[in-house]
Amino acid sequence: MSSETRKKLKTVDITCYSSVIQTFADRLRLRNLSAGTLQNYISNLKIFLAWCVLFLTSKKADLLDYDDFRLFIAYLDQEQLEPRTINVYIASLKKFRYYVQQKSWNNYEISFKKYDQKLPKVPSLQQALALVRGSQSCPLRTHLLVCLLLSTGMRISEACSLTYGDLNRNQLLIYIRPGKGRSDRYVPLLPKILIMFEEYCRKTIQACQNAGLPTPGKDSIIFRMDDGITPANCNFLRRDFNKALEMAYFVKEHFTPHSCRHFFALQVYLQKKDLILVKELLGHRSL
Repeated sequence: MSSETRKKLKTVDITCYSSVIQTFADRLRLRNLSAGTLQNYISNLKIFLAWCVLFLTSKKADLLDYDDFRLFIAYLDQEQLEPRTINVYIASLKKFRYYVQQKSWNNYEISFKKYDQKLPKVPSLQQALALVRGSQSCPLRTHLLVCLLLSTGMRISEACSLTYGDLNRNQLLIYIRPGKGRSDRYVPLLPKILIMFEEYCRKTIQACQNAGLPTPGKDSIIFRMDDGITPANCNFLRRDFNKALEMAYFVKEHFTPHSCRHFFALQVYLQKKDLILVKELLGHRSL
């Protein structure tokens, strides 16, 4: 779905479905899902309901059926979404049918789309170094983010959730809170990155003080928006990463923050030849 189309759907008034969204969110919260997973399900349902307002004249939620779901999926196809992305919407429709309509899901009516499994794009050591050098021409936040992702293998959502209290300066470790995978872990904190963290945090603390806001505490989010005050979200940090890519002159490679995770895993394996260690550092449940 193009960003323009998604923006258009996000502006649609879906207040007629407010109770539906609330019921959906309440039922999902009972499953104790991670904050990111919960938000994705709710966001995808809102896109579907906005589509219902535009194309189904706000059809009642309990009357929506497989024909309507198929029309929505056809709309996503028309918007040239990748099969993986469409599958995420299908998963949200399944949850909607379970928890709002309280009906079972028939896989013969609608099944997940097949897609080709492609090898992940992994930066070479030279490309990783070029990315680091490119990020040096960006704001400190961007440079810190790139170095952090490459040296820890953390997910962008995990970087986004980092708090001051998660940095263990004495043992040079970073605590990663439970998220995707439902497990917490520690990853290494390189001394050079600790210095960057300290410099960046001094700037954001000063920004808060200048604005007359309370000084950030140990539970405060580290990464902030351009104002140095508002906590950054994942999309904002992804745009930061893309700016570093542009400065490194290999945007055509289409590396993502997750590419840094693959780079980290490969470097650890090449040095230690220990898959168990790789699994633990990445926070995976199984090899």
